[in-house]
Amino acid sequence: MAHIAGKLSPRYEIDYQVIGFDTGSGMPKAVDYRDHPEKYREGDFPPVNLTSDKLPAKTKIYYGDIADEVNKFTGDLAKDNGQLGIVAIDVDYYSSTVKSLELFTVSAESLLSRVPVYLDDVNNTDHNPYCGELLAVNEFNVQDIPRKICKMNQLRNWRIFKNALWLDQMYFLHVFDSCYRKVETWQQEEQVVLANPFLSTDDI
Repeated sequence: MAHIAGKLSPRYEIDYQVIGFDTGSGMPKAVDYRDHPEKYREGDFPPVNLTSDKLPAKTKIYYGDIADEVNKFTGDLAKDNGQLGIVAIDVDYYSSTVKSLELFTVSAESLLSRVPVYLDDVNNTDHNPYCGELLAVNEFNVQDIPRKICKMNQLRNWRIFKNALWLDQMYFLHVFDSCYRKVETWQQEEQVVLANPFLSTDDI
């Protein structure tokens, strides 16, 4: 991600920082069946001596309980006037995903009007809406807040390689309280007139 961001940053004249979260000691203990304890166990996926000095430029990892570290990050994000550009969630557990989704409760100014979201743990045959990341997303969506996580609509139809697995793992966080979504933001825009190939320009 850091490599790709470094290539795209000068082209689009957008600065970036890649942020990661890790316990520093592998997976925590599962809470209950919702965390898929049959698939993941405490201590799985340790960081394998990945230290800050080995990270690429403009990359930072917050080490600790994800709830605490997300809270620290959102504070840093507001202080730096940054915006979330894309979020990749690969924490396996339901309980950890719930904590991760607190990212999406920051002020609208810290979010794009729709934030691309990659959900890693949703495409195995035994993933389901009652456990894991899918359950956490469903619970987030029923909260009384103007943000909802939805699958990217028609994404497969717009891609050349239509059988890629990740196409079914791409979602948007729709930020309905973004200024981009307000009626008054667009009131002064020119009206859209669709061209009609059966009419001459004199008839339009």
